[in-house]
Amino acid sequence: MEHGGLASDSKVEAAKATLAVTSYSHAIKAHDSIILGGAEDLGSFVLSTSEADGTCLRVDEDNEVTTPVYGNNATDDDIAGVEIKDGAYVISSKGNAISSEAYVYTEGGNGSIASSAGKGIKAELNLFIDGGDFTIKTPIDDCIHASTGALTANGGTYVLTTGTNAGCQGLKAETIVTINGGNFTVTASYEGIAAHKITVTGGTTSVTASDDGWSAGGTNEQTSSACAVVISGGDNYVYAGGDGIDSHGSFVVNGGTTIVAAPSSGGNGPLDSGDNYNVTISGGNLIAYGVTGMTESLTGTQDSVTLLSHASFSQNNYYVIVQGTKEWAVKAQRATNSTMVCSLSDFTGGAVAIYEASSVTVSSTLFETGFFYKISAYNSASALYSGTFSSATNSHLSSGSSQGGGGQPGGGGRPF
Repeated sequence: MEHGGLASDSKVEAAKATLAVTSYSHAIKAHDSIILGGAEDLGSFVLSTSEADGTCLRVDEDNEVTTPVYGNNATDDDIAGVEIKDGAYVISSKGNAISSEAYVYTEGGNGSIASSAGKGIKAELNLFIDGGDFTIKTPIDDCIHASTGALTANGGTYVLTTGTNAGCQGLKAETIVTINGGNFTVTASYEGIAAHKITVTGGTTSVTASDDGWSAGGTNEQTSSACAVVISGGDNYVYAGGDGIDSHGSFVVNGGTTIVAAPSSGGNGPLDSGDNYNVTISGGNLIAYGVTGMTESLTGTQDSVTLLSHASFSQNNYYVIVQGTKEWAVKAQRATNSTMVCSLSDFTGGAVAIYEASSVTVSSTLFETGFFYKISAYNSASALYSGTFSSATNSHLSSGSSQGGGGQPGGGGRPF
């Protein structure tokens, strides 16, 4: 087809179909909705466009649906926007690959989504990720983007790759990104996750970013009270060149496991809250390390240790954390020079020590993506810190220099 593909003044729906469209402009365009695939009907969809503003799937009106009906098994869908259900998809565009002036719902499906000059999935209003198994590649723009609304992720497995220059985000929403479930891996980005507010209650995230890993600030000027990071669950790993996790407002951790390897140079910090705010922890596991810059200590009801600086630390060596007979380790994914923040849900009152070790014996894996383990022994250790929590809660220790020395702690560290 020379210019356009399939078009409708209202709705395009295709299930149990083999559909291939190659178009200069839009591959499939509708005013109200586009619904593809289904839990039982499946289908195969190969869509491509070559024009700069061309979009593979395009809904161009923001019709409101008071109570939207959508779902992988739904037979009476009533939506405004684009819905992706089970099926096989290859979607490739020069402009935005999937673009809706209303909503986008992804319920299932598998395959690839790519744009050479635009976004992967873009909703003008809210965007819901409830399933699917996709790779998305957008070298100069966002992979998944909600322009004026929220991005909510409840399930699915997504591997996202975008550029490392400003304006390239993996998951981006104007208001809030909420991750309740699913597995989201950002292999390259400028910022991995960006919104005014980022809330994580479950699932797994892994972010690689040239600047901030998570950025709770958005692109427009916002008061600090509108910006926040809230982590209450999930397993989260960040590898970033700038701030690891940056909130322009509040920063609260009360659950989950979060490991941060950032920053790569001074002037940034592993964790960063807004002016007149603190990084507050009341539950979960949080370990963040990187190059000394603007290290921020923790507050809150769960005990913590902050090393504002310590001796240079080699990549692939381990931070070993010891309290009594309990021992944990994180394998450092970058050389650090040198800061580390640590708070674990199993901390209790009493002595705590932190070491650098060249090798460990793993007894169980707590978070493989974050290289976080329980261990039974460690080798070639040098002491970075030793101190004592004054109570089982609300004790925050810090040190501005290496503790020097070496050897094993009394009662802990059973060497090889």
